[in-house]
Amino acid sequence: MWHKNMFWRGGSLSATFLWQCTCLLGLYLFIGVSSSDSSDFERFPSAYSKWRELRHVSDLQAYPFVLKFPAFSDFAMKERVVYLPRETSLSAGGSRLIFPIGTVIEKHFYYAKPTEGCAGESASVNGLWRPSIDSLPIADQRCLIETRVLQLTSDGWQPFIYRWLPDQSDAQGLPQGVVTRVAFDKSEKSFTYKIPSLTDCYQCHQGAFEGKRELLPIGPTLVERIMPNEKGLAALLALKIQPVRSQTARDYLDINCAHCHNPSGLAASSGLFLRTIDKEPGVCKRPLATGVDFGNLKYDVVPGAPEKSILLSRMASRQGVAQMPEIGNVLVDPEGLALVSDWIKKLDIKCP
Repeated sequence: MWHKNMFWRGGSLSATFLWQCTCLLGLYLFIGVSSSDSSDFERFPSAYSKWRELRHVSDLQAYPFVLKFPAFSDFAMKERVVYLPRETSLSAGGSRLIFPIGTVIEKHFYYAKPTEGCAGESASVNGLWRPSIDSLPIADQRCLIETRVLQLTSDGWQPFIYRWLPDQSDAQGLPQGVVTRVAFDKSEKSFTYKIPSLTDCYQCHQGAFEGKRELLPIGPTLVERIMPNEKGLAALLALKIQPVRSQTARDYLDINCAHCHNPSGLAASSGLFLRTIDKEPGVCKRPLATGVDFGNLKYDVVPGAPEKSILLSRMASRQGVAQMPEIGNVLVDPEGLALVSDWIKKLDIKCP
């Protein structure tokens, strides 16, 4: 695991022309903008505390949960909670969870608190970005960076995003997104942590379910993704307590990539589908819609040769449109890269 410390500094809103084009194309050409999008901005409460008050979140029943294999988010740790209206229940269509109207899903992104506290420079990473439900730092040992919220209404899932104040007293609504600087070990090295906009939410979360395109949760929609334990959502679902196997490359690609790389996703035109149910994804497959020049690289996945595979090359890149995933993080995940590289090395198939 990665054990470097990092510290967070407040930043200002910034976007490149290329980033704007990507978001607009994703939203208008692929997703389509419903008439309710503008009202999302109008209904966006200015403070997280106000949002909880207006939506009566304190009256809901809280069910914390942990994913077996969470997506990588620049080493941030995450606390996840599903809030269900009282006297309601979950149902399942196969392995897919069906939530009742009024459900709220919250995901809090945070880093461990440094000795000087969260005010000013605020957050250190201790490498525990895949914690169990018992190992989440208590409130006074962490620095919250952002909170992402989905609420299920009669019109579908509505997204909200909040950035936490350095003193941790509340969080500010950010429909347009924002960037903040993160520095390693109090040194001059830093990267730009990107808090997403509502447009980004739609870009990743827009999917097809029962023939209708709509914004959907990604992580807690499938029963098999929930970490089994005796608490929270897992207890409500009566999941059998059993050891969780180690993450595989296919698990990693499924949770980090398949929400776009599926037949109904934003990357459908690429023909590269990365769900766990897809057989030998990308193997000996020529790229259809990369939009990037990778020189002599011919196939998405070249068995036995990760260095010749476009998939791994894009995962390792952080150069504009070449990087994958396109949004969601700005750092390369060394563990994920190693998992996928090892998987490609062990493939025993000959390409033409």
